Amino acid sequence: MKKRFDVSKLYSKERTVLSKERTMLSNERTLLSYVRTALASFVLGVVMLRVLNDSNLDKWIGIVAIIVGFIFLIIGSIKYQKRKLMIKKAL
Repeated sequence: MKKRFDVSKLYSKERTVLSKERTMLSNERTLLSYVRTALASFVLGVVMLRVLNDSNLDKWIGIVAIIVGFIFLIIGSIKYQKRKLMIKKAL
């Protein structure tokens, strides 16, 4: 008697590959949201420094906004790399 081809194994392997791809894409979307937030913070900081240069408070808010933007960019990059390694190890 011949062995039948087990279709469930094929689907299982396919699901694993697709699951990994979905997880990687989700991780990349999260990185892009961190980058978007960092850019918005940079723009706010530049506007506060260049356009609304009325008081010292505007300057300090602008500087803090730029620093927060850098922090978001660094945190997002670190989290992306950590999750990327976790995903590669897990799947």
